[in-house]
Amino acid sequence: SISPAAPNGSHHHPEIVEQALSIVAQNIRQKDIAGQFSSDAVWVVLGRTGADDMTIPQNRIRNRVSKDAELATAMKRAELDVVVGVASYNREIHAPKNLIQAAEEALAPQAARLK
Repeated sequence: SISPAAPNGSHHHPEIVEQALSIVAQNIRQKDIAGQFSSDAVWVVLGRTGADDMTIPQNRIRNRVSKDAELATAMKRAELDVVVGVASYNREIHAPKNLIQAAEEALAPQAARLK
């Protein structure tokens, strides 16, 4: 998610999310998929990757976003930051909406910390 890094920040920066999505798509494996989920969120599905194995791809994506000078400048100007919510498919998740809900629940504490 691309979330406000300051109180009262705006979530509506579609051009920034599109740039972030492009960088994400370039930095995941060919078998993985990414897309825009909402006006402020990008989703990534990493096949056969459990929540415990997310540190490396998560850090790689975060680093690539911060190293893109144009995107980093736009995010700083808009007071936005990258926030990651990780969910892993398991026996308690019976439908895609449950996986999305689990990712949003994992994301919420980090996003709240920025406000």
